[in-house]
Amino acid sequence: MRSREQFFESNYVVLRGQPPMRWMERLFLRLTDGWYPRLVDLPTGAGKTDVAVIWVLALAWYGLDPGTRKPVPRRLVWVVNRRVLVQQVFRLADRLQEKLSVGGADSGSLGDVREGLARLSGDGTEVFGIVQLRGQLIDDREWSVAPSVPQLIIGTVDQIGSRLLFQGY
Repeated sequence: MRSREQFFESNYVVLRGQPPMRWMERLFLRLTDGWYPRLVDLPTGAGKTDVAVIWVLALAWYGLDPGTRKPVPRRLVWVVNRRVLVQQVFRLADRLQEKLSVGGADSGSLGDVREGLARLSGDGTEVFGIVQLRGQLIDDREWSVAPSVPQLIIGTVDQIGSRLLFQGY
């Protein structure tokens, strides 16, 4: 069995095509130790978008052995103040989903990631879902039907707040 560090670095490189920054590995280790940040405050260009990748890998690590490892939340709610940032995170998550899909280009080298996520979701085809909440998109609320499937929920402040307080507008 590989160490957490080896698991993270090798799978991150396959998913992103480059080695992770040191803060990313530290965040992965902290997530898998049971610590979850309420806020990620980094300067522009530091790779905040990759928190989604780190979360997916932490979930997969937990899913490979949920009996002995610390749980990782199945929902990551990403709230940003600009639609363009929502779209950026959504595009990254979409590429992750594509790479992790059955028959995806890197599905062979990401087998342990897929397996960990599939164990959590209970579904070998949909290992994690993506929800984009922003203006001009209709929320069908399908994402709330299967609570076991890990979900990345991305939205603008007004859309997330509206759904929390008023069930959407």
